Formats: sequence, C-alpha cells, structure tokens
Amino acid sequence: MDESDKKDENWPKVSVSGLEADIAYFDARLSMLEGSSATTTHQEAQARAYQALESTLIGMLLKLRLQSGSGARHIQDLKPDADKD
Repeated sequence: MDESDKKDENWPKVSVSGLEADIAYFDARLSMLEGSSATTTHQEAQARAYQALESTLIGMLLKLRLQSGSGARHIQDLKPDADKD
C-alpha cells in the first residue's frame, strides 16, 4: 500500500444521500437566519459560512453525480430557487 492509499482510507466515503442531507441542513439553517428579525454580526457570519459550505457541498455532489453518470440532469434538483437570485 503506497502513501496515497493510506491517506484515502482515513476519509469516510462520500455518498449522494449524505451530501443531500448536509445541503438540506445548511439550507434550513439559512432559512432560519433569514427569518429572524434581529441580525447580529455573528448571525451574518454564520449565514456567510453556511452559504460557503452549501456551495462547496453542491459542487461535491455534482462531481459525485457526474462520476456516477447522473450529473447534469440533477443540477436543478439541488437549488430549485437558484434562478431567483
């Protein structure tokens, strides 16, 4: 076993359903933050962090789906309101 194999075995396997669950979690957290009336600096930082994490996870999910052969047709499934921005 070479060095790269040792590094890979320490990382958990990434699954489509796990990434989808994580994206849904961050989307729900963002919705809760947007709905709150008092916006603090901490909440703004949280929102930016959640948006960055969500974007990263969506990218990972797209790569995983493309590798499995079901990628491009599911892009709109990820963020149905993405075209509203």
